Amino acid sequence: MFYRYTLLFLFLYTSTFSIAQKIEVTVIDEEYSAIPGATIQLLKDDSVVTYTITNAEGIATIKAENFGKYMLSVNFWGYEKKTIEINLSDASTIKKTIQLEKSAIELGEVVIQGRTKLARQKGDTLSYNLKALTDGNERKLKDIINKLPGAEVDERGKIRVNGKVVDDLLVNGQKLFGDNHKIATENMNADMLDEIDLIQNFEQFSAVKDIEGSNRTAMNLKIKEEYFGRITGDVDLFGGIKNRYGLHSNLFQFNKKFSLSAIADVNNTGAETMSVFDFIEMNSGIKSDIRNNNQAENVISSSSLPSFLLKRKDVAQKDNQFLSINTVYQPLPNWTITGYVIGNHSNIYEDKVSKKSFYQGNISMKDAQKTKMRNLNIQSKINSDYYFGEKALLNYTLNYSKNTTNQIDSIQNTIFSKTMFFEEKRNFDNYTFGQQLSYIQKISPVSLLSFNTYHELKETENPLKINANTPLFGAVDTFFSQEMNEHQNEYGLFAKYTRKINQRILTGSLGYNYLQQKMNIQNTSKTNDEIQRAYAFLNIGLRQKDKPLEYSVQTEVRNYLKANKLFFLPQARLKYNFKKDLHYLEGVYTRKVGFSSINKLNTIGYAESFRNYYLSSLVKKNTELLQNNFALNYLYFNLYHGITLFINSFYTQYGDVITQDNSFLQSVNYATLRRADGGFSWANQISFDFRWSKIKHRLKLEGSYNMIETPFYRDNTLDNSRNTNIRSGFTLSSNFKRRFYDYEIGISYRATKNQTEKFGINTTVNQWVPEINFILNIGEEFTAYLDHSYFMYQSQEFKNNYLNMSYYLTYQKEKSKIKYFINAENFLYINGNDIISTNHTNAYLETQKTRRIPGFIGAGLSFEF
Repeated sequence: MFYRYTLLFLFLYTSTFSIAQKIEVTVIDEEYSAIPGATIQLLKDDSVVTYTITNAEGIATIKAENFGKYMLSVNFWGYEKKTIEINLSDASTIKKTIQLEKSAIELGEVVIQGRTKLARQKGDTLSYNLKALTDGNERKLKDIINKLPGAEVDERGKIRVNGKVVDDLLVNGQKLFGDNHKIATENMNADMLDEIDLIQNFEQFSAVKDIEGSNRTAMNLKIKEEYFGRITGDVDLFGGIKNRYGLHSNLFQFNKKFSLSAIADVNNTGAETMSVFDFIEMNSGIKSDIRNNNQAENVISSSSLPSFLLKRKDVAQKDNQFLSINTVYQPLPNWTITGYVIGNHSNIYEDKVSKKSFYQGNISMKDAQKTKMRNLNIQSKINSDYYFGEKALLNYTLNYSKNTTNQIDSIQNTIFSKTMFFEEKRNFDNYTFGQQLSYIQKISPVSLLSFNTYHELKETENPLKINANTPLFGAVDTFFSQEMNEHQNEYGLFAKYTRKINQRILTGSLGYNYLQQKMNIQNTSKTNDEIQRAYAFLNIGLRQKDKPLEYSVQTEVRNYLKANKLFFLPQARLKYNFKKDLHYLEGVYTRKVGFSSINKLNTIGYAESFRNYYLSSLVKKNTELLQNNFALNYLYFNLYHGITLFINSFYTQYGDVITQDNSFLQSVNYATLRRADGGFSWANQISFDFRWSKIKHRLKLEGSYNMIETPFYRDNTLDNSRNTNIRSGFTLSSNFKRRFYDYEIGISYRATKNQTEKFGINTTVNQWVPEINFILNIGEEFTAYLDHSYFMYQSQEFKNNYLNMSYYLTYQKEKSKIKYFINAENFLYINGNDIISTNHTNAYLETQKTRRIPGFIGAGLSFEF
């Protein structure tokens, strides 16, 4: 009897535990709708243990008899089958949500296909369907990117996706071009591309990605296999009427261990290979290269740009020589070295006439100015990533940049019926040298430890000499000479600990930063100014990712040691994913702090030009500059319907700001830098992108509204200036394959308004630009790109209209490596045309007529290899 009871007890005991393990599965589609009737199988060693189907709500419960590792397979007609691994280790119920993607299903010889899919999402990667989005008429990478949903190469040369600049541009997973978007988009041939992926939460070191993740976005360009293992590229030769010329060469080599890009360009047509904003990215400082660092950002004043980049095509003549070498080298499987060297040399001639109406005293003056400029700019960077297996990374970056500008301005100035002559000579010279070292160690399956250090040096020499036929700056001399030098030395040391607790990530970091700046001014007086700033910080953060509701909060306690000031710098981010990375609403808040740089603290006066003279600054050394920044972002991207909608809004509230007090006396504007309260900026952007008729037509609507309000002084009287900028436009285009033509029709509108509260300034400028463009394919050998745009510019003072017509005609026989072309850009103005514009400052309103680079007509050939 005892034996029977014992067996019964053991049977009931084991049965109780064998049926305790339950798996509750919810099956949804790409629109987050339930899928009823889906088949769910539980497999062990490729054998089916049990199976079931989902109910009307897409939910099913399946039971396992024993603990251990199983495969859970979900399948439904018209969708891709999905299989995941699960580990059953206790008696609790496991809940899983499985999302299925639609697929094409073959039944015999009948192919049943759903809607054309513009992209496929897998994890953090969105892979664009280039076959559906392109038509074969694309010449360069930028032509393809501009056809991707929500993506564009903007007027600054940067790649944007859903309104945000892409952080990293990759070629086969490597940073071949660094941050130089324009060099890639303008020079990589469209035929080279096999796939384009958009990667969210991008991080190359797997330990960081698995434990902490990332907020960076990358675009990865995958090259076709046929371009691997050989040198490929093209050379363009061009000659036009009136001695216009161009020589452009692209050379690429792609291998698993070594990739190279060499781009050279020589022209006098005004074509640019490097944009202003590429220059800003390359000069953003070595701190931007520090790995796995989440220190709060500083308030930074706008950097001084070399003049040759600011002077684009609104100059009379520009000769440009450019060379860029970019490389990726893997001497060992765990060691990658990337680097680039970029050189740009320009000769520029500018011819302009302007009228300035000063608000003070109702004074007007006229200038006729001619400028000759020669500039040399060199940028270089080397980056090394050495991996110790999958547990540690040693990263080192070194960059060096140098910019030299020689400029001569000849000005004829007329005021109060008196004509004066001025000649200004400048020899600007600047270099930056920086290096950083980062070490990241995975100390457990759920924790990281990072150490970072950096050092950066900057030197600037900016001498100025002015000759005139009249006394300068209230003195008796007609000659003025000035030396102005700046020196900056900065270094820092940081440490950071990261731990992943379930789906939450806890971070803690601390560090020390030191900054020394010196400024020497010598003219009629002499001064040597110096500031030293040092701060220590402690940063603690918590965030949750990979959930419908994501959040991150962190705060930094920063103590400026010499100023004896303590700041709390919080940051917060809340994001709700209706569909991960494709449909979400996000809110962000950040607080920043900084102090004035040395060039805002001059203790003696200095001349910026013959017209602008800065008196001794009234800004105190420890004036703090605070910012509160708010952002709201909304995105909807439908992979099937071709709909992309994004709305971005950014608002910044300023604390103390540094502004100018302007006083006009004897044809000179005397400016004094001083502190003022408040101010704000508000930037809004909306874009709607829609494709229909099996993606053969595309409609894109864009709009933006930006407002900036800043305080300023005039004759010691405080006022507020408000600048409002409105932009809108639409584009209708086609994407026919193997058709005779493609079209693009659109119109853009821009309105700029400047107002002040007390001084009665109220100016408005409107610009309309309708355009119509065609691509014509005649047979397989002849292609024509015909662009037409009409510019209508109107202000309160004048109107200015002109038509821009640019044609590019190509002829290439099938399988031939030689292509012949005719290039005609803005050819209605071969002798040049004048551009009239309005510029508003807090001191005056300027109407400017500038001689523009003439259009050209010429012919050339391109050789592919």
